[in-house]
Amino acid sequence: MSERIPRRRWIKTVSTSIPVAAAAAAQQTVIQAQSPPPVPPAERPNLEVTVLDTVGDPILHFFSKDQFATLRRLADILLPADGAMPGAVATEAPEFLDFYLAQSAADRQTRYKAGLDRLSGAGFANLDAARSASLLSPLLTAWTYHPPTDEYARFLREVKEDLFRAMVNSRQFAETQGGRRGGAGMNTYWHVLD
Repeated sequence: MSERIPRRRWIKTVSTSIPVAAAAAAQQTVIQAQSPPPVPPAERPNLEVTVLDTVGDPILHFFSKDQFATLRRLADILLPADGAMPGAVATEAPEFLDFYLAQSAADRQTRYKAGLDRLSGAGFANLDAARSASLLSPLLTAWTYHPPTDEYARFLREVKEDLFRAMVNSRQFAETQGGRRGGAGMNTYWHVLD
C-alpha cells in the first residue's frame, strides 16, 4: 500500500517550494543581466585561395631556372593557346615535364638537359617566334617512325610530343573539352580489316 501524504502537509510543502523556485529563477535572471552579452564569433575573412605556382616560382625538381625558362618559352612557341583552347603553358605542361623528367631514364634526362642548355645558350627564352625559327628548324623535317640520329633533333621531337601529351591530359584542357581528358580523335589508328 502506498502511504498517503496528508493534504495539509502537501499544501504546505508545495506552498514553500514555489517561492524558493521563484527566488532561484530571479537570482539567475540577475546573474545573466550582470554578465556581459556573449560576443558573437568573429567572422572569418573570406580569403581568395590561389595556387602557389601562380603567385610564386614553382619548385623545380629537375631543371635549372634557365632550363625551365627555356622550356616554358619552347612550350609557348610549339603549342600556343588557340582561342578557347589553352596552350601548353596554360595547362602547366612544362611544370609536369619537370616532375616527369626527374623520374625518367638517365639518357632521356641527358638529352633534355643538353637540348635545353643549347637553346638557353642561344638566348632562346628571350627570342621572339620569328628569330627562334632557325633554332627549331629540325622540326621541319618529315616525321618518320624512326627517331632522328641527331641528338638535338631527337630532343626537339621528344619535347614537342611530351608537351602535347601533357597538355591534352591536363585538367585545364579537359575543362575546355567538357570534362574529358585525352586527345579524343586526335590520334586515330587504322586497323587492318580481315
